[in-house]
Order: sequence, then structure tokens, then C-alpha cells
Amino acid sequence: MNNKVIKLNFSDMWRDFDIHDNFITDLIKEHFVGFEICNEPDFLFFSCCGTEHYKYDKCVKIFIPGEAVVPDFNICDYAIAYPYIEYGDKYIRHPAWFWHEPPSEITMSDEELLNRKFCNFVYTNETRGTAVEFRKEFAKKLMRYKPVDCPGKVLNNMPPGSIEPRRGNYRDGKIDFIRNYKFTIAFENCRMPGYCTEKIEDPYIAHSVPIYWGDPQVEKIFNKDSMICVNGYEDDLDSIIDRIIYLDTHDEDYLRMLKSDSMMENPMAGMQRYKRFLINILEGNTEVLKRDPMGFGRVMTVPDYRTKDLVRMLVNKLTNKLRKQ
Repeated sequence: MNNKVIKLNFSDMWRDFDIHDNFITDLIKEHFVGFEICNEPDFLFFSCCGTEHYKYDKCVKIFIPGEAVVPDFNICDYAIAYPYIEYGDKYIRHPAWFWHEPPSEITMSDEELLNRKFCNFVYTNETRGTAVEFRKEFAKKLMRYKPVDCPGKVLNNMPPGSIEPRRGNYRDGKIDFIRNYKFTIAFENCRMPGYCTEKIEDPYIAHSVPIYWGDPQVEKIFNKDSMICVNGYEDDLDSIIDRIIYLDTHDEDYLRMLKSDSMMENPMAGMQRYKRFLINILEGNTEVLKRDPMGFGRVMTVPDYRTKDLVRMLVNKLTNKLRKQ
């Protein structure tokens, strides 16, 4: 164990992120004496949910978006993200099972697996992303065959409390919920190579067959025989519906798909690469790296105006224009 105490902070993270208890602090506690959350950190981990990270210049900055965002190395030193890109030792692709351990062995009997409810659709977001309308269209189409349970805000047809609320441990609650279903609609918010998220991971953990749309390169990560892949069938959803109906009514073929290996690589090997990547950063030199050495990032970045500042600017422009008339 390294005797170093890690001085760090977090910025612009997603809504339910706990800065004191998360996958990074867990890793630090495993390999270092401890950590200190402070305003003058040696390391800043930040995401894409704000701009507070610009206030931190005198530290090593590690970007972890968790969304379909390409890292900008003019503003970060290291990144863990979804795209298939290379940037020396400064970047590693977001590994599968980033948030959870890989699925365990199935302990339910075949009879229990087959006698579960039909399908679920768990979504709260219906405004952000190019696929929000497409996945609703698909769910409605599938409902013509059998009811699809929708406990979230989108297409909601279940009473409140059907799934643990967001203020709790929402993802674990979601996994417990979908464990009761044979199929899970698992459409991403948008399509981007490499952007393959918990949408497909959660059904695998819950041993529910994912009906997936999103990452056009998903088969690099997950076995195509373990899912129903909608990619390429956007204009022929009836074929996908027919495939689901077939599996729902042919038990042996359904169980064969459900029990297929989900991963195309050893998931634990992927997790070890990610852990080593972070440990190397935290064990390394805390001297501030020279980002954007020629200053083009500052020139190309749109100023981040707060709402009141933007209104004031527009009012001033309008006032000056009226004065000139």
C-alpha cells in the first residue's frame, strides 16, 4: 500500500454522485493510506455537468464524462470516456462494468426464468438525446403484442414506488426491478461509436435479455448472440418485434440466448487496466501539466455566461442599438 494521502476534489459531476463514497475513493482506499477532499487539490476529477472545473488550474485534471462526450485535452490532462480514440498514456476507453462488477452466474431455475414478466422500459429522460422519441415509438409498438411495464416518467403506466426513487440507490433499485422481466428495452440516448452504457449492462447484471440500440460497434464489447440488437433495423422494427415474439414463445431458444456469454473479452482484465490507469495517475507527479500550450483552447471556447450575465449583455446591446438610432 502506498503511504500517500491523496488530495482531491470533484467538480461538475452528475446529480447523485457522492464525492466521499464512489468508485474513485474506493480505489484510493484500496491502494493508498487515504484521501482528503479539499479546495486546493492535487487531482480534480470532473464531468460534463457544469463549468466549475475552470476554477481549478493548479492541479492535475481527470475528465470522466459518463455521457456521449469526446474529451478535450485542452482542458484536461487525462480522460476516461467512451469514444475509440488514442492519446498516448493520457486516455483510456470507458471499460464495460465501470460502475458494477460483471454479472454473476444465474441462480434461478429455468422455470423461474421463463415465468417472469414480459418486458420493461425504464426511462426518465425524454428530452435530451436523438433517440428519445425513437425508443418511445419502439416501446409503443411492442406493447401491441404484450404490456410493457414502464415505472419511469416516460410512458409511465405503473404506480409511484414501483422502482426505488432517484434519491436512493437508484441503479441498484433499477437492477432489482428488471430482474423480474424476460426482456429489457435498452436504447441509448444517442448513437456514438463506443458510447455503450449501463443501458445494456443493467439487463445483463439482472439476467434479462437486452433489446439494444445505440453503439454501432457494440459487438466489439458484447456478444451479439446474447442480445436482440436493433442497430440497422430502424426502418424495419417489425422484424425485431417478430424476433422478440419468437423468443418469448420458444423457451429453449430464449434460454440459450439468456445463458450465452455476454462479454467478448475478460471483463476483469478490462477493470484491472482501468484501475492501473488511475493508480498510475495518482502515484505520479502532481506538477500541473501544460495544457493548451498555444492558447487556442481559450480562443475557441465559447464564454460561459450565467443567465443573469447573458440577460445583462443582451440588454446592454439593445440599449446601445437604440441610442444609435
